[in-house]
Amino acid sequence: MSVLESPESMEMAKKLVRGPFYFPSSTYSWLARERVISVRDVVLTHSLVSRFVREGEVIAAYLPEILDEVARRLLFEVEREVPLTDLRSLLLSSHLRLPLLTLDPKQLQNLVETKAEVLWQFELHAEWMVLREILCAYRKLAEEVGRLVYDFLNDGSSVEAIPQKIRAERGSSVRSLALSLEELSKEKTNPGRLDFKFLFLDLSGPLRDFLRYRALQGESLRGVCEKSLCLLILPSDGRISPAGSSAKSPAGEDSTFPR
Repeated sequence: MSVLESPESMEMAKKLVRGPFYFPSSTYSWLARERVISVRDVVLTHSLVSRFVREGEVIAAYLPEILDEVARRLLFEVEREVPLTDLRSLLLSSHLRLPLLTLDPKQLQNLVETKAEVLWQFELHAEWMVLREILCAYRKLAEEVGRLVYDFLNDGSSVEAIPQKIRAERGSSVRSLALSLEELSKEKTNPGRLDFKFLFLDLSGPLRDFLRYRALQGESLRGVCEKSLCLLILPSDGRISPAGSSAKSPAGEDSTFPR
């Protein structure tokens, strides 16, 4: 939403990450109906966003119904209201195996209210080579996390142990990749630095129901399990942070429209 807020925010996003950008078609339908909407106090107008869509800078992508159901289910599992648009965007990004770009740190604060946990965070130059390597690592890790979640569900185990397990098994390789990319790109000219955050999203509530009621089976269920790992990126000016050093941030008060 922060990218679509104004022509200036779109230009900033294009300098940091190559387009096109994707966002949920359900959000675009909401905007087309209401003409003006607000998410986290970010106001979007249909005239501007539709221009981005017409010019091919933004693509309104379909979020599968099963993932939309997961997003709505998560709304009922948190103690305070989290924008449905944020949940849909996060699940769409994990479905497309692409990072979720936000220019608004408040979005991360809201997302941790969905029982998300930061596995790793580090800052690197906004270079295409860096993005490519991080994206490859993210896609491999998503498959591993999906298998772990799927196995834990079938064993009747709690998924709360998964973040610690994946940190122990892959933390060293992820940090090594971040440090090597920092070394390779530090002499290059770039428009800024990006803060990469790997999030583990606890989807165990809806996933256990899918398993219990046999709504999804086998590969279909494991595919949804893979959406438990998400990648969020924000513009930043800091340095690499140790794995596991980030704490959950308390979400600030915000205003959302009922959906």
